[in-house]
Amino acid sequence: MKFCCLLCAALMAVSAGCIVSEKEFAEAERRQGAHAILPEDLYSCTEYVPTGEGKAVRSGRPVLPVEWESIGFEQLWETRLRDREIVSMYFMNGNIFTQTRGHYFYKIRAKDGFVKWVYDLGNEISAEPFVYVYERELPGGPPVYDEIYVLCHDTLHCIDEEEGFRVWAYELRQPAASPPFASRSHVYYGGWDDRMRAIDKKDLTQDWEYVTGGDIVAGGCQEDPSIYFASTDGKAYCADASRGTITWSFPCRGPVTSTPYLYNKRLYVGSQDFYLYAIKTDSTPVWKFPCESRVGSPIAIDSAKSGTTDLTMTVYCPTDNDYFLAIDRKDGKLRWKLKEGVKLLLVGRQNSYVLTRNKEIAAVDNETGELRWKKSFANVDFFMTNPADARDIRLGKSDYCIYLGFKNGWIFAIREKEPF
Repeated sequence: MKFCCLLCAALMAVSAGCIVSEKEFAEAERRQGAHAILPEDLYSCTEYVPTGEGKAVRSGRPVLPVEWESIGFEQLWETRLRDREIVSMYFMNGNIFTQTRGHYFYKIRAKDGFVKWVYDLGNEISAEPFVYVYERELPGGPPVYDEIYVLCHDTLHCIDEEEGFRVWAYELRQPAASPPFASRSHVYYGGWDDRMRAIDKKDLTQDWEYVTGGDIVAGGCQEDPSIYFASTDGKAYCADASRGTITWSFPCRGPVTSTPYLYNKRLYVGSQDFYLYAIKTDSTPVWKFPCESRVGSPIAIDSAKSGTTDLTMTVYCPTDNDYFLAIDRKDGKLRWKLKEGVKLLLVGRQNSYVLTRNKEIAAVDNETGELRWKKSFANVDFFMTNPADARDIRLGKSDYCIYLGFKNGWIFAIREKEPF
């Protein structure tokens, strides 16, 4: 029936004097498929309240923990998922994704808080989702659209990132131990049986697997044509994304249970041998930093030095000994460390903003590591990392924002103000 409708639409277009291209036909098919899975009434469950328009705010709005002006921020927007309880939140590819009670998955634009789509997962999310962004269309090939991969128990959902419809859902043959990640050709997940598995995106068959010396519980990263992952056998691996051929392996001295981070041709790997490793993508070691405890997942962000175009190049990581570390990406030396820091929220114009164990936000000087201020945000339920670096912000792809979520459906975006 669907094919007949599309064929009729194409014939009507031709009879009207225009020709429908393959790309336009594929786009029409995508959009028609989008409506089959999204219950229309879910859109009525959202409320968008732009700041500064004088609209009355509904009852139930959270009491905000601080005056934004007092910490150098301003409110950019607020939005509410009406009658929904938020259970998890993620920031990916410049957008906010939330899972609500009842297993609905929302995409919310980070620039204005507008709800783009809602997807019915049918079950709760069991691992960190992953967005694959296509850099460009292959010459002469079919159009490509960014995808988000969400694991719910043993079902892997592939969702069109722009429109929010189901591309496919795949029942895993073996339980996943790691979050999924993807390349142009495959989607990958690690198992409790020491294996990294690759599922072909086109025919949904397991194309290859690679056996390591331990369970694979950490996620991976990619830069086509290679993927990078790590194992509890204490090694980081680089493999061909399509064929699974191992290009190289790098030995750490302890199991790796946190997801490696790839940035500017360097792979950052935190190991349970208490070291953070910086490795070039050709496997050449650059440096290793003694963290004095188990290392969590690192993240690298380059920020612009105040008043210049020079970059402060830093990799950040939490540790189990209650310190959050900022390490120079060039030479592997400590820039600063923050007691009780657990999560990076934003690298701003002059400060880095770090969440503490006590649900405080601490502002730390990017250059000196001086603690500028610390404020309690105890009533906030969800904090997300905004990974934007100086290049993203200069290109207008992101802004200096911190995003805060509440279980009762409210979400706020606050933006760092420009210094006078």
